[in-house]
Amino acid sequence: AHATKDEAAIERIRKDLRQAEWAQGDLVGEVNEMARFEGIVIPLRDEKGRVHSLQIRLDYPPDDKDKYRFFSSPKKGARAGARAHVPLNCGLKTEKVRFVEGAFKADLTTVRTGELCISYSSATAWRQTLPLIKELGVKTAVLPLDADVRTNVSVGSAMGRFACQLASQEMDFEIESWDPKCGKGIDDVIAADHKKEIVVRSHRDAWLFVENFLKTSGAKANPEVVVN
Repeated sequence: AHATKDEAAIERIRKDLRQAEWAQGDLVGEVNEMARFEGIVIPLRDEKGRVHSLQIRLDYPPDDKDKYRFFSSPKKGARAGARAHVPLNCGLKTEKVRFVEGAFKADLTTVRTGELCISYSSATAWRQTLPLIKELGVKTAVLPLDADVRTNVSVGSAMGRFACQLASQEMDFEIESWDPKCGKGIDDVIAADHKKEIVVRSHRDAWLFVENFLKTSGAKANPEVVVN
């Protein structure tokens, strides 16, 4: 769907949301915040395919780092809350799952690879995925590293903590990386037909790579975690 400033269209959306059985909680509340923006509407779903919130990818973002807005807003009377997003997966296997920042990236990666990719709302919000890992029975978590992980301290630290959490739970995880020239995120890499350029590391090799980019970014790993 596409967000619009057309009042008649917005009123129809309000009516549909009030009647929709799949709409949860405050999603059916005040939606006037949406009228301020134009862009692609992205439904964010739970593990059962139910929409728990909506996000708008702006047609005209103020800058490259500020592309998204949530449909609901606590300032306007509705709060859907920030939660992990599980793309519609049509029965895809859940033993091995990718985890990325951003719903749009997760949707595109799931569709283009045929492999489930779950998203969290921001680089530091990876904990949103932990209940889903248990619920879906994930055996191996795959962490694609955006190209800025070596230069952005907050992103590098967050990914390091995510890897530490997985290692502390004795869970298998893999690290996917690539030459930054191939694209920033894994969705860019796949869209540019550079999937063959993705380097996959697992077990000890994955952890050593995590330690390396943590040092490069100036972040620190958990010294108590030992990966065999």
